[in-house]
Amino acid sequence: MKKILVIGGTGFLGHHICKRLLKRKNFLVHSLSLNKPTQKKKLKKIKYYKQNLLEKIFKINLRNKNYDFIINASGYSGNLPSYSNNKNINATHFAIIKNILNNINTKKAVKLIHLGSSSEYGEKKSPLKETLKCKPKNMYGKSKLACTKYILNFKDKNFKYVILRLFQVYGAFQMKDKLIPYIIEKCKKDLEFNVSSGNQIRDYLHVDDLAIAIEKAITIKKAENKIINLGSGNLISVKKIIKIICNIIKKGKPNYGALKINPGESLKIYPNIHKAKSHLNWSSKIKFKNGIKQIIQNQN
Repeated sequence: MKKILVIGGTGFLGHHICKRLLKRKNFLVHSLSLNKPTQKKKLKKIKYYKQNLLEKIFKINLRNKNYDFIINASGYSGNLPSYSNNKNINATHFAIIKNILNNINTKKAVKLIHLGSSSEYGEKKSPLKETLKCKPKNMYGKSKLACTKYILNFKDKNFKYVILRLFQVYGAFQMKDKLIPYIIEKCKKDLEFNVSSGNQIRDYLHVDDLAIAIEKAITIKKAENKIINLGSGNLISVKKIIKIICNIIKKGKPNYGALKINPGESLKIYPNIHKAKSHLNWSSKIKFKNGIKQIIQNQN
C-alpha cells in the first residue's frame, strides 16, 4: 500500500483529489486540514486529521506516518483584487509550505505534488509556457511563486516534487465567490446580475480532470522534479460561459458591461500544455458544457 497525505483534503480541490485517489486499491489516503469535512463532503475510508498548518510544529507527527506521497492542496484563493493582494492572507501560503517540508520525514523517499498557480507568471503574453520568467503582480501570485522557489531549493536526496501550475479550475463544491458558482446561483434565482463585458478569454479545467492529472503525477516518474502547466487546452470567453449557464438553466438576466474589467487584468490568459501531455501522458476529457451540466444536476 502506498500512503498518501492530502493537505487541504477538506477543501474544494482536496475533496475531489481524495475522491479520485480512493479508486486505487493500493492507495491509503489521509487528509490534513484546518477544518473537518462537512457531512456532504465527508468520504468513507479517508482518515481526517485536524491541524492548523501555520503552527511550526504539527500536532500530528508526520515523520512517524512515513507517507510516500504528499499533495499540497492547501491555501487560499479569491477573485477580488483586494483579496488577492491581501498580505496577511497570502503570506500563509509560504508559511504553510515551509511548515509542511519541515515536518515530513525525508529519511525515506517522499514525493510532493504541489498545486501552484497561473498567477505566478504575471502579465505575460499567452500561451504561458513553463520556461517563462515569472513576474507576478499581485500578492497571491508572489506568494505562490515564493512556494515554488522554496520547493526548488529544498535539497534532500530522498525528496522529489512535481509542481502543477493550475489555470481556472471549476466543479462541484466550489466557493461561491468564483465566477461559475456565482453565475449559477443568480440564474437559478432568475435574478438580474452585473458582469463585465465578458471579453476575457480563459482556459477552464474541470476538477475531475485535475484529479486524474494528480494521480498520474504520483505514479509517473517522467514528471518528477518538473513544473507543469495544467489547463484544458480549450479557450472560452467569460461571455460564452455566462450564456451557456443561462441557456442550460433557462433563467438569469446578465447585465453585460455593468462592471469594469479589473485594472491590469490580461484579456487572454491560457497555458501551453504540451508538457502535461508529454510528461504526464494526460489531457482533459470533460467538455465544458458537460461539466456545467454536472454541477447543476448535483445541486438539484
